[in-house]
Amino acid sequence: SKFLLEDKTKISTNPRMVYYKSNKEYVFRKDIFNRTCEISLDGNIHATINVEKKVPVSLKTVAMTDDLTIIELLGIYYIISLVY
Repeated sequence: SKFLLEDKTKISTNPRMVYYKSNKEYVFRKDIFNRTCEISLDGNIHATINVEKKVPVSLKTVAMTDDLTIIELLGIYYIISLVY
């Protein structure tokens, strides 16, 4: 299957990436102030990633659908964290 990750960020304090997979567009919105990331499809939230602790960093991932695997979610979150 083909996939694409596109940066749609307009303001650096509100990073937004679009992940195209199987003709679907998953939007990753990272809120750096609340330390959360919401993954949505067509306006509906499909998964969330929360940073639980600062040191050492602990992530809590909740997937409400089987469309995306935990590895995909954490991998894309890691890429977003490297850039923003």
